[in-house]
Amino acid sequence: MGKWIAPTHRRWVWFYDIANEVIEHVMAKGVEYYHLAPHWTRTRDEQVFLRLRLESGAVAAGSPVSVSPIDSTSVRYLGFGSPLALGPSQPSDFWEYLRSLGGEWMWDGVEEEDQDLQWLVDGLKSGTIIAVTDSSYDRQVAPNISGAGIVLCCTSARRMLRANFYERSKSASSCRGKLLGLVALHTLLLALARLNDL
Repeated sequence: MGKWIAPTHRRWVWFYDIANEVIEHVMAKGVEYYHLAPHWTRTRDEQVFLRLRLESGAVAAGSPVSVSPIDSTSVRYLGFGSPLALGPSQPSDFWEYLRSLGGEWMWDGVEEEDQDLQWLVDGLKSGTIIAVTDSSYDRQVAPNISGAGIVLCCTSARRMLRANFYERSKSASSCRGKLLGLVALHTLLLALARLNDL
């Protein structure tokens, strides 16, 4: 397909060091290195790599690669691409990353945006997060406005994240407000999962 011509919006976490035939998995705590399993060397389609070590503070040196997890310690190689185009580094925090995905207006009404969201990451891992959304629509007062509110709470950490926003549209309705809330919840959780390797 050729070289990248612009920086990607995707946060790549899997890379392939071609010279050393090593797959690198970038994690918050460092880089995991996967080496080719000795008995899987017949064709590229059948190449399996085994996790051998984790290096804290390491930086990946390879090109982006696609893999398919087999289990917690091995992946199947699917193919690699051209080195990524140089450009701005990844956003410095979660909210900057979330806004970079588009729909910035959905995050203007976040309460306590400066709070540490590690509790939310931990809750997603342990399955203790409850996420709800509701809508607001009044045909008489504001027929072109759909409002939505979202709440995420962790039953273990007893912490909460709340946000609200609205959209002006000729298609405004209570149902549209509910759908906007669901889009916001899914977008927020997807961004959090991508940024934290969940």
